[in-house]
Amino acid sequence: MSGQRYANAINNPSASVQINVAPSEIKPNVPITFTAYPIGAAPGLTPNLNIQFTPEANVLGFPSNTNIDFAGNGNPETLGFPNGFPVGEGAVVRVSSFANTGPFLFEVSAETFNNTAVSAEPQGIINTSRSLNGFVGRSDDQDWYQFVAPPTGGTFTFNLSNLVDNADLRIVRDYGGGSLAVLSQGLNGGTANEQLQVPLEANQPYFVQVSNAPNGSNLSDAGATSTRYNLEIIPGTMEQPSVSVSALGNPSEMGPTPGTFQIWRTGDTTTPLTVNFTVGGTATFGIDYNQIGSTFSGGNGTVIIPAGQNSANITINPVNDGIADLNETIEIGLQAAAGYGVSPQNSATLTILDSSSSGGSGERVARYWDNTAGSHFFTADLTEQQIRNADPRYNNEGFEFRSEGNVTLQRYVNTKGGYFYASNPGEIAFVQTLQEWRADPAAVPIEVYSSQQPGTLPVYRAFNLDTNGHFYTVDFNQALYADSLPDFRLEGISFFAKPGV
Repeated sequence: MSGQRYANAINNPSASVQINVAPSEIKPNVPITFTAYPIGAAPGLTPNLNIQFTPEANVLGFPSNTNIDFAGNGNPETLGFPNGFPVGEGAVVRVSSFANTGPFLFEVSAETFNNTAVSAEPQGIINTSRSLNGFVGRSDDQDWYQFVAPPTGGTFTFNLSNLVDNADLRIVRDYGGGSLAVLSQGLNGGTANEQLQVPLEANQPYFVQVSNAPNGSNLSDAGATSTRYNLEIIPGTMEQPSVSVSALGNPSEMGPTPGTFQIWRTGDTTTPLTVNFTVGGTATFGIDYNQIGSTFSGGNGTVIIPAGQNSANITINPVNDGIADLNETIEIGLQAAAGYGVSPQNSATLTILDSSSSGGSGERVARYWDNTAGSHFFTADLTEQQIRNADPRYNNEGFEFRSEGNVTLQRYVNTKGGYFYASNPGEIAFVQTLQEWRADPAAVPIEVYSSQQPGTLPVYRAFNLDTNGHFYTVDFNQALYADSLPDFRLEGISFFAKPGV
């Protein structure tokens, strides 16, 4: 946990170098180790310096003025003193050479014996900033600190600084019974400061591990690193969750086809969160539609986002009354309550298409989410829609746009089952060169626009890095959400289409 390194060189046979080890560099009353390492004159060279060292300290039982020379050429010399030094005591060490000359590294390491996760230095509950000074090197390759997050939890900041060589920083969750999980890791190739910001759960145990890096030293032999460090742990405050809502799909009396309100939360997900909202619009609950996933009472409702999840769905199921009337709307407005705040995206509207609605000049294109491939599937074919509706692998997300435009949308499927749609000749030519993709012609062609036209909407596309599938949406907020996911990358606008309503 404490210590120092000294890098020097012996330039003449039989010469010596004196090292003064200050009391501030030794943690009192814990085992202490002195080690001298011969190092190569250049990276990759085998060190052959034959050295010894002679320590001196005013400490009872310490082998002062004893020559430490137990190994041959090129090997480290080590002295361990398990009793440790009392407060205020340092040491003087003379390092000398017998015949060969060259550079050496001398390390002083004082820490709790066998410092690992199971014997980490306890720090208790950290609810104010704490600064720890330490050392990791070839004789002490890792330091572990154990602490508990306060009842407020929150996002902690960990700063590793004052390095003279590379060191790595890890934040580890302790699940008990020896079960550990790395939450975040900071790596660099030199002496730059490292900073990690990690959300931590209230009242839970965690570890911080600082370790030296193998083969990353700035010393001449490019061996493992050796450095002092300062570790600063800064607790945060628990951010209040924020909730938002978005509308997915185009519900219709034809089918009937459902629509979805999706309620999202930010922040901690370890406990359930009950979200309040108002219900409005021209549609009447129980007559024009029913719902699954929440509780409606008059003009108000509640939905519970379960523990471990960051969203919950309210499925809107239209009722086909067989009466030709106007399209009707359902509006949800989120209400602030104790335990969460409301984001600017606090309301959303679904429009229920009447069974008599013509839907425009082209067929409406249904969008499905393929749960296995992590990809969207489009079809204007009623038979395909019926097949997908009966397949639990697919979620019907309603009508996304209308089949109308100046180009035909080409459909491709890859070996993992993900779908890709292209209207740009360059993209079509490129995907045809890829062996993992094959053309999958739609039974009913889908027409779109290759450029922005009056009354059209941009259709955004995101790429699934895991499955090679694609996410498509006319809703810019959905596109931003997809881009925020670690497994997706937003690729911009794929094509333009007429609205599906």
